[in-house]
Amino acid sequence: MKQKHLIYLLVIVVVLVIVFLGVKKGTVPKAEVRWLAQVDSSKIDEITITRNGETYTIARGANGWNLTSPLEYPATSSFTKSLLGKLTELQIESEVTSKPDRWKEFEVDEEKGAVVKIKQGDKIDEVVIGKVASGYRQSYARKQGNDTVYLIRGSYASSLNRKIDNWREKKIGDVSEDDIIKVTTDKATLSKEAEGWRIKGKKGEGFLADEKKVKSYLGAISRIRTAEFPDSTEYAHINWDKPLHTMTVELSSGDSRLIKFYTDPTQKERYFFLYHDKPWVFRCYQAIMNQLIKDADEFKVEEKEGEPGGGMGEEPGGA
Repeated sequence: MKQKHLIYLLVIVVVLVIVFLGVKKGTVPKAEVRWLAQVDSSKIDEITITRNGETYTIARGANGWNLTSPLEYPATSSFTKSLLGKLTELQIESEVTSKPDRWKEFEVDEEKGAVVKIKQGDKIDEVVIGKVASGYRQSYARKQGNDTVYLIRGSYASSLNRKIDNWREKKIGDVSEDDIIKVTTDKATLSKEAEGWRIKGKKGEGFLADEKKVKSYLGAISRIRTAEFPDSTEYAHINWDKPLHTMTVELSSGDSRLIKFYTDPTQKERYFFLYHDKPWVFRCYQAIMNQLIKDADEFKVEEKEGEPGGGMGEEPGGA
């Protein structure tokens, strides 16, 4: 009996040694990583998303990403970058069910789920991403044409629940404040000169402008954004030949930008605007108008307490 026990012990020791050596040499197989779809963001050409009866497509262009359907418009870079990152993380963590009658429960049916078609060259993957699991670290999803529902890593709601207009780039300004040398509006003219920025009002009064105020003003011009994208029915009766205000921005390159503002007759302190040669109508509100269309006096240097007044740098005869 003792000899038998000894043999058993020797066998156990041999097995343990083999296992130990296997672990040490890395021969124990690793858990296989499974993907709902393998995506390389640098190879994606086009993404089509269908959700709640709305379908839109964004595609890679020469100058970045653009909405191509149902309208053509530059896509917002931050949202696009976030979506591309998410689509590279479609890693399966566990299988939930293979019963199609449970798709609705996990919102991976085409009625409630987000159907995402990813084109990478000749390769096309189509997945349906459903609701976020409890804990908000996983989502339910399945591959189109496959009954199985999986839990995949990550939450996709913020990237897939956006309306089409949310994907449109709202930044309209396309100039750098450092390139601006002159701004002319129907209220004043601001010009860059050797001694600084000179402002002239409608009556011809002129003085050197406050440098900080100029910098803030040029920054506002370079960062012009649309508040929303108005529907064509909202501006159908606007007379485009009669703007409320105009602004011409001249650049050091010799180029210029013409911006025209129009009153929205349906709502107080709301305006439409056209930006140079862009073929769309944009919207802004009174706060933005106040930043862009200024009287000359708004550029005056603030007098410090105890200093005498007297129009810093005013030209003879200035107001």
